[in-house]
Amino acid sequence: NITLNSSSAAITGDGATSDGKTVTISEAGTYNIEGTATDAQIIVNAPVTAAVKLVFNNVDLANQIGAVLNGNQFGSLAIEVVGTNNIKTSVVVEDEESLDTINPNGAIYANGDLIIDGDGTLNISSTMNGISSDGNLTINSGTLNITKSYEALEGEIVTINGGTINLNSSDDIINAQLDQTKYDAGSTDTQAININGGILTIRGNGDELDSNGDINISGGTIIDLINSTPDNGALDADGTITFTGGTIIWGGTGTEGTPDTESTQSYVAIGSVTAGSTIVISKDGQEIFSTTIPDATTYLNISTEGIVSGETYQVSVNGTSTDIIAGQGGGSGMTAEGGMGNM
Repeated sequence: NITLNSSSAAITGDGATSDGKTVTISEAGTYNIEGTATDAQIIVNAPVTAAVKLVFNNVDLANQIGAVLNGNQFGSLAIEVVGTNNIKTSVVVEDEESLDTINPNGAIYANGDLIIDGDGTLNISSTMNGISSDGNLTINSGTLNITKSYEALEGEIVTINGGTINLNSSDDIINAQLDQTKYDAGSTDTQAININGGILTIRGNGDELDSNGDINISGGTIIDLINSTPDNGALDADGTITFTGGTIIWGGTGTEGTPDTESTQSYVAIGSVTAGSTIVISKDGQEIFSTTIPDATTYLNISTEGIVSGETYQVSVNGTSTDIIAGQGGGSGMTAEGGMGNM
């Protein structure tokens, strides 16, 4: 058990040592962490083969000069979230170039794979990245709120299997990229964003889902609204974008990005809407899906179960309906007033 306070850390059991409010974990095991402290840091420096699990148990930890959690190992690190936990970093970041010099760059950082689960809440506010992994980042459950970050989630493969996740950033929201400092430039690119479940609400000023490889969505509910310039997009992949399930609402400003033709689930392109617009999608008089859009958008797309490419659907915006053919993108569809948008 590790308990942090305003001046030190009390440790019960083996595998961890402390120097003031800096705790270093050097052996495999499960470590329960609790308490409140500023200028606190937890360093995981265990062997690469060691399985380390940290239980965040109602912690409130902050650091002004670096990461709160520095998983400085190439193995696998797990975090179980219990109760309500607050993590904050306030490193001074002058610009994007200076951010690149900060190492590790994240309120929570792992040099290898990182898995997050539990039934608690994890709140993160960071002037750096929110959660950053040089390996694979997997979120299975729990509530994750990143209220401030440069990039919210980063990893080689970012997988979301469940949980309630709310993400905000000044740049990309979820970024799947390969750390070229650890791999040869000629390595096979495996980067991907995989969303299999959960409820995900994201808002940022850069690319929302940004993968140097593929984006695969098979489940969950994703509300992806972007406020950015045309060079950024809600869905941005160097590889393929594939929908096979789930509900995906994406729109805003910037470029939109649409699923590839091999997707088994299609979408309707609705066009621009005002904040608070009510959308109802029907087929042959039967309602398929309805929602209220919180923000104004210059384009809006919706994909959900039952939408088939090439089929015609009745889409109502604030009570005014028109026919839209699924899978025809490019911002076509209905304007906020309910008329047809630009074709």
